[in-house]
Amino acid sequence: MIFKNVPHIRLASRLKLSKMGMRVFHRVSSFVKPTTRMIQHFGQDATKARLGINEEQLLKLLAGDSIPVDLDIDDGYVILDLGKRWILGLGLLINGRVRSQLPRKELRKSMVRGLSIDN
Repeated sequence: MIFKNVPHIRLASRLKLSKMGMRVFHRVSSFVKPTTRMIQHFGQDATKARLGINEEQLLKLLAGDSIPVDLDIDDGYVILDLGKRWILGLGLLINGRVRSQLPRKELRKSMVRGLSIDN
């Protein structure tokens, strides 16, 4: 056993699981939204609906602004990557503008200070 004498593990062992796994999609309005976890784990393999952004654009998104983009895809969710190295999460593309769908708890301005996408 990995954990020995942990009260929470003993309590949890009494629970019966009805579902197990990772949620990967859910419906939001008229769109099907991939979950952030799914995108962060598997997004690097995506070949469509992916938008590379730079640090300046990321800071605008984090500030609550939208950024203009020229993508030849329908409105919906796009994968945001920083310099093709870091999958950040999702943006919502509507009428040529992307708004952040990045989880505020996980991605803060302090996390991107000093980042260089040239590394």
